[in-house]
Amino acid sequence: MQAVAATTRIAPLLAKRPATLSGGEAQRVALARTIIVKPAVFLMDEPLSSLDAKLRVEMRTELKRLHAQLSATFVYVTHDQAEAMTMADRIVVMHQGKIQQVGPPLQIYGDPTNRFVAGFFGVPAMNFLDGEVVVEGSDLRFRAVGLRPRLAVPRTATRGPATLGVRPEHVKLGDGPDASPATVSLIEPMGDETLVFLDYGAPVSLVAKVDAEDKVTVGDRRPFTLRADRLTFFDETGGRLR
Repeated sequence: MQAVAATTRIAPLLAKRPATLSGGEAQRVALARTIIVKPAVFLMDEPLSSLDAKLRVEMRTELKRLHAQLSATFVYVTHDQAEAMTMADRIVVMHQGKIQQVGPPLQIYGDPTNRFVAGFFGVPAMNFLDGEVVVEGSDLRFRAVGLRPRLAVPRTATRGPATLGVRPEHVKLGDGPDASPATVSLIEPMGDETLVFLDYGAPVSLVAKVDAEDKVTVGDRRPFTLRADRLTFFDETGGRLR
């Protein structure tokens, strides 16, 4: 019991009565009560939702360690995609009661099956650029406001409206033959990296994730490119164009 109490940080609470516990304390006690009976399957529904940010990160680590130690199955329900990405061996993404995709975390992140999954995972979220698929010679190309190059799209696409998805880490600042011009409208320093919001002529800004040592200031005119090998395309229904 003492080992479980230490793991869930409730040792100082053992002498307290249940009615005197805070919401976060009660949640940790409930988690400890579940762990101590060593079930074959753990069913957890938002078990960390009432904890403060620091303790939540610590408990995520402890739960992963417990999972390895107990060799039990954990079925973990969460709306926090960061929790899902860091804790899961496999993720089942659900939307409006329907399964959207099942797979390992990095597969879900890097190869989303539709626009909902693509937009749900990632901080900040994937950029979505609305445009259209047009025919150029024997090729299909994507054309959008503010983008200088016309990007090749899958041959399964049909002509008409479509959406391009690109993650912030795949938006690169720098000149080149396919670069498009933009103005830096906002920056958000994150410590080891910086989020840069680019106004490039479309109704919404494009978010780029750059190294903190890349000196960027609001008002800068900076060209940008998109990593052609890391782009995803979606049709009008939100389905993935493979």
